[in-house]
Amino acid sequence: MSNGHTFLFQEGPWEARGYYSDQEAGRYPVRGEVRITHEKNIWISDGILLVLATPASKISNRYEIVPFKKGQDYTNWKSVNPTLGEFVGKFVVFDDSIISNYTSKNYEFSGSEFLLRVTGKHYWNRGVLFQGDKKLSSWALELRKVKEEK
Repeated sequence: MSNGHTFLFQEGPWEARGYYSDQEAGRYPVRGEVRITHEKNIWISDGILLVLATPASKISNRYEIVPFKKGQDYTNWKSVNPTLGEFVGKFVVFDDSIISNYTSKNYEFSGSEFLLRVTGKHYWNRGVLFQGDKKLSSWALELRKVKEEK
């Protein structure tokens, strides 16, 4: 049930730009790319973000998303973060938003994020990651669909 959403529901690359905040509330520019691909029984969201701090750091995530069933507004996903490990969560589509809650498999980390559709080619993404009771990071990104050259 896409509700007119294109992010996750259509294949292709998205450019990401915005800000990342660490546990000390330092604010750093971020840029990167997310690529959505659809395979027969799984959707993949592969993303790499470059945090422009000193020194710069790279955040990568690969989500494996169970395709939404017809008429259902939520689905499960899992991901592997090379630094933090495996995560599981759910995406829920509601109106102009895609909302996600998640936890690490060992329950050490948890968080949430949402994507707000501005247009079919432009989303705002906001999120937070906790380690126990402490905020580890938060972010505010803009995602824009990139036209692929054939």
